Amino acid sequence: MRTELLPYFFSFIWPAALLLLVFCFVPRRRGLATRGAGWFAVMAALSVAIVVIPVGGIPLGRWFTGLCANFSLPLLALIADAISRKAFNLELLGKNGMRTALGFGALIGSVLFPMALGLGTFDPYSLGWNFSALFIITGALTSLLLWLGNRFGLVLLCAVVAYHLGLLESDNYWDYLVDPVFFIISLVAIGRRLLQRPSSPQTGHTTPESSGIAA
Repeated sequence: MRTELLPYFFSFIWPAALLLLVFCFVPRRRGLATRGAGWFAVMAALSVAIVVIPVGGIPLGRWFTGLCANFSLPLLALIADAISRKAFNLELLGKNGMRTALGFGALIGSVLFPMALGLGTFDPYSLGWNFSALFIITGALTSLLLWLGNRFGLVLLCAVVAYHLGLLESDNYWDYLVDPVFFIISLVAIGRRLLQRPSSPQTGHTTPESSGIAA
């Protein structure tokens, strides 16, 4: 039986990571340097300190669970990739991994959430409670991506490990793979790229694409 301490402490990671991304993003918009290990360590420590501050008797980071009870591992990977690019100019997922992540979020979310809300007679969310075809399909996809050297395969592998460790406060495997925020980000990012795709009439080249969840 898993200890409830693991999902409780893990729930602080994503709000701390989101706050750290803000610390990376906002100063750069104002022309301030936000790179280097020293600066990163200070901002990371500050982010953790803020999310554990009690507000109304509840740590600030726990208030965010009211917005969405569980945030998926792919969403955390997108946030980590954006932080890494801002702080160290390093892409964790790479271009192929980012495209795969966004396509995965858009496709899976488009199928899962409408049907889970009552569209059709089958609720695919039920597949995440016990061993089912969902585990086989995602296992095969994870193996394929790892074999191809696609870094999103590592994200899916982490989701499997996190599921078995019980790092989220949900026992449903779907919650480790996708969440509404990840789904919306994926749709917006793909839509943005499609709008940027037309060639320039002067150069004949496509407009440069932005990668990640933060430009």
